[in-house]
Amino acid sequence: MDRDLRQLLESFPGVIWVTDAEFHGSEDPDLPQVVAHRRALQGEGTSYRQAFGGQIREGRVEPRRDGAGAIVGVVGMSIDMTDLEAAQAAVHHRDALVRAVVDFALDAVIIIGA
Repeated sequence: MDRDLRQLLESFPGVIWVTDAEFHGSEDPDLPQVVAHRRALQGEGTSYRQAFGGQIREGRVEPRRDGAGAIVGVVGMSIDMTDLEAAQAAVHHRDALVRAVVDFALDAVIIIGA
């Protein structure tokens, strides 16, 4: 494998996979990844979000087609969104605190560098 491609794949914070026409994951038909795989097998690319192994993961699956265009499986990828989710929550928390200070201040409030 090309050295640059290997380095890219080793540093990629996610998972890439290819399946055949059967989903070999959970038997729970309501899990987001199961629903997404079924939709991809019907020809519809789908994104989903799930909690998995202490992480928040965002995935995308697409139909995998043979040379004649028939759907023969699924190709997918999933990345860890845990740090992004935590950063967004911290920003929302900070914004709520600033709003509370401004809304309930009895005097004028000037915010510098926010």
